Amino acid sequence: MAQQREFAWGLIASMYLGNVALLALNIFAIPLFVQLVKLPYRLLAPAVILVCTMGTYSVNGSIVETWLMFSAGLAGFFMKRHGFSPAALVLALVLGPLAEQSLRQSLTISEGSAAIFLERPMSLWILGVTAAVLAAGMVMRRAQPPAASPPDCSSQRR
Repeated sequence: MAQQREFAWGLIASMYLGNVALLALNIFAIPLFVQLVKLPYRLLAPAVILVCTMGTYSVNGSIVETWLMFSAGLAGFFMKRHGFSPAALVLALVLGPLAEQSLRQSLTISEGSAAIFLERPMSLWILGVTAAVLAAGMVMRRAQPPAASPPDCSSQRR
C-alpha cells in the first residue's frame, strides 16, 4: 500500500463500487428471494446440501473437508433437535482460540497470577456483568414453572 498507492486506492474504490452494485442488484432481487423462501423444505434442503457440498469440495478438492462439513451439519441437526444452540458452538469454535491466546498473553504478562483480571476497572466490570448475567439466568430458570409437555398428536389423522 505504501509503494503502490494508486493500485491500493483503486482496489478500495472497486470494493466500494462492487458493494453499491450488489446493493442495487439485491434490491431488485428481493421478490426472487421471497419466492425462494416460499419453496417447500423438501425441495430447498437438498438444493442447499448440494450447493454446500460443491462449495466445500471446490475450495481445496478435499473429500475429508466435505465429510467434515457433513458431520458438522449432523452435529448441528442433533444439537437443534435436543434444544442446544448450534450458533453458540460456532461462536465458541471461532472465538475460543482467540480467547485462549489472550488468556495466555495476560497470564504471561502477570507472570502466572490471575489477579491481573481483578486489578483493572474494565476487567472488573466485564467479570461483574458476566456474573450478573449468569446469576440472572439461574434465578429466571428457578422462578419459571416447569413447562407442560405438548399433547400427543400421533393418534390424530392429518
